Amino acid sequence: MIHGYDYKFIRAPDYPDRWGTWVKVPMMKQALRHTTSSFSWTRTSCSITHIFPLEWLLNYWNITAETLVAMAIDPDEPQNYDSRGNRLVNTGFRHCTTE
Repeated sequence: MIHGYDYKFIRAPDYPDRWGTWVKVPMMKQALRHTTSSFSWTRTSCSITHIFPLEWLLNYWNITAETLVAMAIDPDEPQNYDSRGNRLVNTGFRHCTTE
């Protein structure tokens, strides 16, 4: 309320034809249909210890109105690379814009 954000808890359905993390894709698609400008996503295992305006982080990370999707990169550990040597992105936090 302090920063003007609206929080929603979404319980995604199970999809028997895909791995559990892929349920985020249709849920984000749904969120993009129902939001006016942007949304951020965190998974339920995320702990937020300090409350401050999300815009501060978006500015720090240079996320602008032209950024369609921002995602965190996994730590530089051997298990966080795909078979082509590309470091994976972390599915725990995303910021998406609808513009």
